[in-house]
Amino acid sequence: MAHVTYADIPSLTLWMRDSSVAFATRKQDIILTRVDRLLEDYHRAELDPGRQSLILCDLFLTIDCWVKSLHARNANCEKGRYNAMMNLFGAVVKQLKLAFVVHSDVELSNALKEFLGLGMSAGGHVTDQSSPLKPFSDDERARARLWFKDGLAYQVPWWENSRSLKKQLASSYHGYIEMKRGEMGGQSPSYCGFVMTLDREIYMRKQDRDAHQFHSSYNGGARVIMAGTMLVRSGRILGIRTDSGHYKPGVHNLNTFLWALLMFGVELSPISILDHKGDYVTSADKFLADNNKWSRYLDGRENEIKKLGEAQGQAGFQNRAQFGKRDDLQAPANDGKKSLIDNPYEEASAS
Repeated sequence: MAHVTYADIPSLTLWMRDSSVAFATRKQDIILTRVDRLLEDYHRAELDPGRQSLILCDLFLTIDCWVKSLHARNANCEKGRYNAMMNLFGAVVKQLKLAFVVHSDVELSNALKEFLGLGMSAGGHVTDQSSPLKPFSDDERARARLWFKDGLAYQVPWWENSRSLKKQLASSYHGYIEMKRGEMGGQSPSYCGFVMTLDREIYMRKQDRDAHQFHSSYNGGARVIMAGTMLVRSGRILGIRTDSGHYKPGVHNLNTFLWALLMFGVELSPISILDHKGDYVTSADKFLADNNKWSRYLDGRENEIKKLGEAQGQAGFQNRAQFGKRDDLQAPANDGKKSLIDNPYEEASAS
């Protein structure tokens, strides 16, 4: 494949030509096909700059996932597409710098974390300090991760007393627990706590106040994209509730989570969206159609900044380092050496 360089976001036709690989089909790579769809949507939204900027944010996260999947030896990610993918990433970064009015890669990374990320609330810090928080071990966290195939969620059966690593269709009822949480009330029947990190890694397992394990136990209270509870039956995601007292997600956080589900091939129309009290709002596809707006994200960022400001004065805020806090847009470092999985953001900025 010839070397390509994009001065701007390429047309879908040009992109598909440059990213084609002989004897390889696109449909087997769900992340690639999501990139295709986002590029198509981007050019259709040429009269709506705010909409285009949101698509660029989605593209940033989606390409990040593709490159990490390639380095993790995902057989569906063809290395022959790498050059085109990284050049597309460079074009996305260039346009996002204009959208956020920043100049350096570090400034853009910080702007995206502020715009898309979800930090701990004051109440979350208080709870983690007083309980105190018990982080999930690396093994517990690995078993809690959700994996997707054909739009269905799979998980290593963490609820079984077994060392088997064979994945099976996920079901949230294994993590359901009765609890009282003030105005939020109890956990919805068969729902289980979950978070999604900035790397679009989704984790779901039982969270128990008596065991001092909360939404913050997955990554030590670091910034995430979404936290709440979820209903999953035989691998099908059927409900999402925004009931994380630790993180208090906003509309924009739920939107960004739904972006990821689309990337994983999940159908949104069967998913019910519940508010933090457990009341039905609408279906996930309608929620995204109604709220996937630049103004929603601007409002969400202002609310997030206010929430984080209130949290800074709480006991425990300055002690997050003891939990191994990590909220950047890259894979964890391997004992101070090169990251276990290359981050396309670093690779693009190194050129």
